[in-house]
Amino acid sequence: MKNGKLKILMLEDNRMDAELIQRQLLKAEPDCEFRLMMTKEAFEKSLTEFDPHIVLSDNDMPHFSAAEALVIMQQRSMHIPFIMVTGAVSEEFAAGIIKAGADDYLLKDRLLRLPAAIATAMRQKKVEREKKEADEQIKENEKKYRSLIERVSDGFIALDVDWNFIYINQRAEEILKKPNGYLLGKNMWEEFPQNLSSSFYRVYRTAMETQENFYLKEYCLVLKKWVESNIYPSTTGVSVYFRDITEQKTAELKALASEERYSVLIERITDAFIAVDKNFCYTYINKQAGELLRRDPKLLIGKCLWVEFPEATDTITYDAFQRAMREQKYVCITEYVDSLNLWLESHIYPSDDGLSGFIRDITERKKAEENLRNSELRLNEAQSVAHISNWDVENVKNIYTWSDEFYRILGLDKSDVKASVDLFLSVIHPDDAVRITKIVLDVFHESAGSSMNFRFIRPDGEVRHGYAEWKLELNEEGTVQRIYGIMQDVTEMRKSAENMKQLEQQMLEQKIQEQKRIARAIITGQEKERNYIGQELHDNVCQILVGAKLHLGMTAVKESGLKNLIEYPMELIDTSIAEIRVLSHQLVAPVKNIDLEELVRELIYNISLSTKLKITFHYKSPGDLIDDDLKLNIYRILQEQVSNVVKHSKATALNISIVAAEKYINFVVSDDGIGFDSKSKTGGIGLSNIINRVETFNGSIVINSSTGKGSEINIEIPA
Repeated sequence: MKNGKLKILMLEDNRMDAELIQRQLLKAEPDCEFRLMMTKEAFEKSLTEFDPHIVLSDNDMPHFSAAEALVIMQQRSMHIPFIMVTGAVSEEFAAGIIKAGADDYLLKDRLLRLPAAIATAMRQKKVEREKKEADEQIKENEKKYRSLIERVSDGFIALDVDWNFIYINQRAEEILKKPNGYLLGKNMWEEFPQNLSSSFYRVYRTAMETQENFYLKEYCLVLKKWVESNIYPSTTGVSVYFRDITEQKTAELKALASEERYSVLIERITDAFIAVDKNFCYTYINKQAGELLRRDPKLLIGKCLWVEFPEATDTITYDAFQRAMREQKYVCITEYVDSLNLWLESHIYPSDDGLSGFIRDITERKKAEENLRNSELRLNEAQSVAHISNWDVENVKNIYTWSDEFYRILGLDKSDVKASVDLFLSVIHPDDAVRITKIVLDVFHESAGSSMNFRFIRPDGEVRHGYAEWKLELNEEGTVQRIYGIMQDVTEMRKSAENMKQLEQQMLEQKIQEQKRIARAIITGQEKERNYIGQELHDNVCQILVGAKLHLGMTAVKESGLKNLIEYPMELIDTSIAEIRVLSHQLVAPVKNIDLEELVRELIYNISLSTKLKITFHYKSPGDLIDDDLKLNIYRILQEQVSNVVKHSKATALNISIVAAEKYINFVVSDDGIGFDSKSKTGGIGLSNIINRVETFNGSIVINSSTGKGSEINIEIPA
């Protein structure tokens, strides 16, 4: 209240009676403000200027009555108490004015009850006002809720406890391919009986029985689409948000197909490492192994493997570790570990101190990939807000009605234009004008509703995308009487969908590049392993053979009768040493400060020692444009292809060319051998290894060959 006062407007022609009423009220409520009016004009003016909280009105006045005053307040929608205070009135009249809307009436000889009557009337009006505001708020909230449901890009349905549709938004009707309003009141499983044997039925029932939320991603045989559903049960039914994810699922399958091309290399990655002594007590365990075994690495050091994991003593892994320790041989096994619920691949290497094991968790990798895909999809999901308007055409009367939202979407001022077909067609994009004009003009000759997508230009020059859908109302003769429909601005929705596709493509490309990076790292690891094996063969095995040869020679000197018997084994030892040295040279290659030209010339020299091939070599590299990893990869590709030519081509001439430019390296290997049909033959392991190496470095390869005409491999790799 203004100034905290109760403002009372009195309609009374007797000032003495008015003063008597005021004194009585001031006794009960001192903080009152009164205004006395005696005529209709003054009463109407005070209703506006004084803005009273309550009206007290006499009934018997010369030119104005309480009933007339009550009508004036009702016409102004003034929800304040109205109490008639009069000298005398019949019961019939009093009942009539109460029925007309008055809150109470009192006789002037009973004014002691007036303060209580005012308080009661004020409370009652407050309750009525709050109830009205609450009802209006409920209606507004319901309106907003329905608007939001209709604007989301996901499908939404609500079912009662008997599985009957009680609500379905427009997007859900589109996905389920049902006309507007058709499913309301119908049973879910009667309309889609094929789903009774699917996961959808089982999950829906489980959600209702357990009252727990569920998430389901499943291929729907009815729709022939992949569908993602979020199911929210309640005691009165179940609500479901769902959407078509067929395109996303297709992209995932493409990514998986790309990943399989590198499966040979990826399978050799070692994720975890452990070391145990001869008593199988941990001497080292890295972080990855700790995560794999779900134990703290620090707490495992010094503890026995089989004591900490007793369930492993009945497994293949236990036998493999025991055999590797006992026989001092490398062992590789793959096993499902039930206690960990994982598939593990183990590489076990013996040493003088115990065993070292490289362990890879295949299951966790696949789970991580699945979680990553889901995370990427959730991280990159976008909702478009749909602005929907309605329109109506009375064909007989030629009356066009557009909602305010229709004008807003088109960027038009409702007060400046008049709805018409010509006005609508005038904003259509020129490239769509002919098509849309034909559709609009043909509507009046059709017998069923339809829809269209179009572009339109707003007055500010902005080009936006629209979608319209309509239905027809026909008379008995089949003539169109009325057309009604909706128009929606789908610009943001289209942009969001396009951005989503671009983002998914970028993420897919990033994932493929990451796989290639891993593959390059594996190749580097392989080179180190080859160098190690080559050095071991040269420095260790060769020395053992030299020692054996020396021992045999000394034996022949001491026992002349054994000389002829030992001569052939010594020749075999010489041959073995020579073969090992050749193999060592093939395996060993520098990994730093690589001179690619020198490596290739050495390869050519070694080949020329054992074959009659005429080899030409062209090398051009202005400056050091190629890093060591790429040089080594090029060398291995050339080594593999030259080996293929020597083994299979029966060629007499071999040409090798390596040209390095600023942005790429091009190298060609060609021969005049028997060739092969490159269209029908995909090649063996050697050719597959070459292709994998080229693609790992983002290169391209072209193979030209035909039977009897030799072959040529042309490779280009970014520098």
